[in-house]
Amino acid sequence: MNKAILPAGGLALAILVVALAPQLLDTLTSSDTTIIDGVAIDGLTNEALDIQRAVNGQTATPDGSDRSNLVDNELNDGTGNQIIQQDQGENNQLGGGIATTQTTGDVASVDTSSTVSTSSENNTTIHDGTLDNRNNEVTTTGVGFVGNAIIQQNTGDNNAIGAAEVLRGHLGDTDEINQTATADATTKNQQGEGGGPLTDDGSNRSNKITRALTDAEGVVIIQQNNGDGNAMSAAAAITGVSGGIGTTNQTTSADGLAADMTIDHEGGTRDNEVDGAFGNIYGRATIQQNNGNGNAMNSALGGIGMLGESGTVNQTSSTTDRVHRLHTHDWGSERSNLIVDSFTDAEAVAGVQQNNGDGNSLGVSNATSIDLGNVDEAPNDALALAEDGVENTKQNASSSGTSYVANVSANDGATRRNEIIDSFNDYTGIAAVQQNNGDANAIGAATAVAVTLGESQKIEQSVLADGTVKYRSGTPRNEPGERENLIDPSFMGAEGMFSVQQNNGSANALNVATAVSYNDGGNEGVDQSITTTGEVLAPWSRDIGDKRGNTLGDRSFKNSQGIATVQQNNGDANVIGAALGIAVNDGHGTLTPSSQTIAAIGTVTRGKTLETGDSARSNTLDGEAFDASAGVFTVQQNNGNNNILSTAVGVIANIFDGDSSHSDATSSVSASAVIEDSEAVSSASGGRRTNEIDGAFGGAQGVVTVQQNNGDNNVMLSSIGVVGSDVEVDPFGPASSLAELSTSVTGNLSTVHGKKNLSDYINKTSDVANGGGGTFVIQQNNGSNTGMGSSISLVVNGPAISFSR
Repeated sequence: MNKAILPAGGLALAILVVALAPQLLDTLTSSDTTIIDGVAIDGLTNEALDIQRAVNGQTATPDGSDRSNLVDNELNDGTGNQIIQQDQGENNQLGGGIATTQTTGDVASVDTSSTVSTSSENNTTIHDGTLDNRNNEVTTTGVGFVGNAIIQQNTGDNNAIGAAEVLRGHLGDTDEINQTATADATTKNQQGEGGGPLTDDGSNRSNKITRALTDAEGVVIIQQNNGDGNAMSAAAAITGVSGGIGTTNQTTSADGLAADMTIDHEGGTRDNEVDGAFGNIYGRATIQQNNGNGNAMNSALGGIGMLGESGTVNQTSSTTDRVHRLHTHDWGSERSNLIVDSFTDAEAVAGVQQNNGDGNSLGVSNATSIDLGNVDEAPNDALALAEDGVENTKQNASSSGTSYVANVSANDGATRRNEIIDSFNDYTGIAAVQQNNGDANAIGAATAVAVTLGESQKIEQSVLADGTVKYRSGTPRNEPGERENLIDPSFMGAEGMFSVQQNNGSANALNVATAVSYNDGGNEGVDQSITTTGEVLAPWSRDIGDKRGNTLGDRSFKNSQGIATVQQNNGDANVIGAALGIAVNDGHGTLTPSSQTIAAIGTVTRGKTLETGDSARSNTLDGEAFDASAGVFTVQQNNGNNNILSTAVGVIANIFDGDSSHSDATSSVSASAVIEDSEAVSSASGGRRTNEIDGAFGGAQGVVTVQQNNGDNNVMLSSIGVVGSDVEVDPFGPASSLAELSTSVTGNLSTVHGKKNLSDYINKTSDVANGGGGTFVIQQNNGSNTGMGSSISLVVNGPAISFSR
């Protein structure tokens, strides 16, 4: 890649962090405020803010009800810390907490803790759908708002929703900062009447955020829920200090559990929508919208801003989601997630989760460490900014999701759609977007970034994302369904790090783990460890003629810079994992010693697929997508069954710029997948499958991996490792780059009843990467029980080298 590619995202993040310290923090922490259940109590000590709620043994039978929550024209041009909570359901628990404090002078320690724990146990609920409309809406709210805002809306049953946030400002020196924000939500043992299913016979549910939070600055958390027995958690922690610091310890964690539910719903519509919102927002935003049943959704973001010398910074951001022993049926519902005309020109760290499924577990964990001076050690797991120096910064970002023992019907006649349209254009910062309309899915994204615009001795990053699914399909009726994912045109001109996951399948586990380290100055070493793992056990899925499509279209990601992973899935029991690691020293000294260890692992065991009827599956990437882009991009599109798609990319680059320089670097990248004892059965009329890439990546530079799959029981892997230098004086090396690929497809069977028309299986590329430069891997597959793999290792040396060639 050329000199401009990799630093772009880091510089964008450095600009972003300034929004959090010190001017904004000065506004947010100018007075002591504790808020409990929407009531502000000034002067109350908030060194430890603890809000707990519990409901046990409840029963609810709303036989047709019309419920709505509306926040309209609130908080416009407002300032400060605000909580709004609205509830129309039964036996729900909503707890929100904000602890803000600003202190001055030299102190021994600054300690802040915020905890929210909500629990709803032994639920029983049933509603027949007659006049059962449930709606949450936030509109024309928070325009020009500066501060902290938490908005929670719920019209469901037996839910537990919690949000905890800590924001601490300190002007002066301190020996130690300790900060903890925790949000726990638990809902258990949901059931219908007589121990039967948690039943929904055709209700209409919607969540909307329209024309809200534009031109806002600060931290925003919005949670909207219309489901049953859900657990939703959001935790964010930010610290701003102007002065010397000895040690900073920060932990932010979100944990959710939904267990033992049985779900059945007949028809109905469920929609999540973000429209015309969050434009020009400056800061951090977490949005969670849910219309499903028995879901656990978690997001954890942590931030530390320092303007002064610092000793050690330890940050941990973790989200754990668990969904167990599900039984769910969907007889013809319509579900959609939409993000349109939103987050344009924003500079933010954003997490967006939209879910309309059943028994899903979604978790996002982002970590960023940025230094504008000398750093001895800077590892990654939240947001750290230092102007003059940080001795040690150690970060760990982890996301884990489990969906287990799920018996899901084939969604007879259901329509499910995810769309991102005209959004995130000219966006700067970090964005993790997850849209799901499936069943019993576990979706997790973990991101770690360390940026040092000065000298650094050591940078350490550890990122882990893993998911486990055990799945068996139910028996569909007679009507096929439709599932579609669309991105068009979005992320144009965006700079930074982006993870996008769209899923309409069943019992899938999708994981993204990304770590980036960028240093502009002397550097004594970078250590990165990135792992994504996925496992699907004994999946059984059936397709009676579904229409499934993924489209990444017109001008999406055009002129973008940075790192992007895009995953679109409409299949069954799939594991899709992407792990990327980059370490860059943009001149001014050494990059030694540095190491990367990147692994993507996936396993499918005893999978079975049965395809009948005239199904249609397509993956499309076209219309100037990624044109003139620069960076590292991974695109995975899948419409198959029991598949694993894994990509691992590692790049260590030193671009010489004036001072003596050399590189002592090791990059180890591996991708391994196993699919065994699986079976794919299809009829002669078993549909049409198409993969197409047309007119994309024109003039693009960098490392690009594209995987498209419509097959059965397939494994697709790509592994890329690059070590590069632009050296004029000192010798290059020692340097090594190792890319390993392991694929095992054993004991599998593919059966076709009758004569299959192979002309219905199409892979096509045209006008791809014209005028582009770099490393490109494209994999397209429509077969059965197939293993595909590509492994590339590049070691390059200057002078005046362009890594785009």
